[in-house]
Amino acid sequence: MERVKWVGKWILSWIVFVIIYSIGGILFPLSAEITAKIGINDGKYMILALVVVTASLSFFINYIISSSQSSGLKLYGAMLVLTWGIQTFMTQVETIVFIKAFPDLDIFGVSKIMMSQLFIFVLYLPLPLLLHGRWKKQDEKLEKIVFLKPRWFLWIPVIIFVYVLLYFSFGLFPMSFQATKEYYASWISSTDAMGGLKLFFIQVIRSILWLLCILPLFFIMKGSKEKKIVLSGIVMSVFASFQLLFPNGLMPPIVRFGHFVEVFSEMLIFGALVAWMIVPEDKNK
Repeated sequence: MERVKWVGKWILSWIVFVIIYSIGGILFPLSAEITAKIGINDGKYMILALVVVTASLSFFINYIISSSQSSGLKLYGAMLVLTWGIQTFMTQVETIVFIKAFPDLDIFGVSKIMMSQLFIFVLYLPLPLLLHGRWKKQDEKLEKIVFLKPRWFLWIPVIIFVYVLLYFSFGLFPMSFQATKEYYASWISSTDAMGGLKLFFIQVIRSILWLLCILPLFFIMKGSKEKKIVLSGIVMSVFASFQLLFPNGLMPPIVRFGHFVEVFSEMLIFGALVAWMIVPEDKNK
């Protein structure tokens, strides 16, 4: 019976999520040049992508909130970092890095994408908190749990190395397509050795930002280390890559597919490894 109630709450929040998601797209539209490149077939696929993306995001949002040991504004803030931080801020930082590859997109366009998604999550997140009774501060004392290993920060150099290695390794997959090479030809031709070094240091910084975005998950979630490893990998991969399922008028389908496989695989492994490195073993085993 509890599972049926949970599914009912998820479906209700999903419906509202679709509505808010659509409103966000209307209030913060992409430029006419970009939307003009979205064809009729893309428009049909857009509906399927909307269903898949919103259903997936809302499912994991509801699961994390209902399984959380936190509540109120603390939980709201943590979920905002996990959702908007991973799904939008971090991915759009990458867009800015490669902005020369998008002739129809400028910094203002990227800022509109960020504002659209921020509007969506700020407006949506209170609903699942209310549905699962997590908006009001809980009266009972929470079990004291050691969330991170002592001196977990000593793992940061390893985390940086792992992320940079994964980034450049999995980045080879989309570049194996001729269409991707042609798509990024202008960016590649304008990049010299210093540009490559700059990209390397940018990814070092992004590795730290990714870590900061996923940390709230370890503080709010109940459960074993194994559970957090699995959930960390899934959250980072789904939140970071599923936006690429949308036809966007910026990338050809084959380029989006290559990046989707790249980001999903890369972040699945990275998220799981981060949790494995810094979350302590369950002492109750």
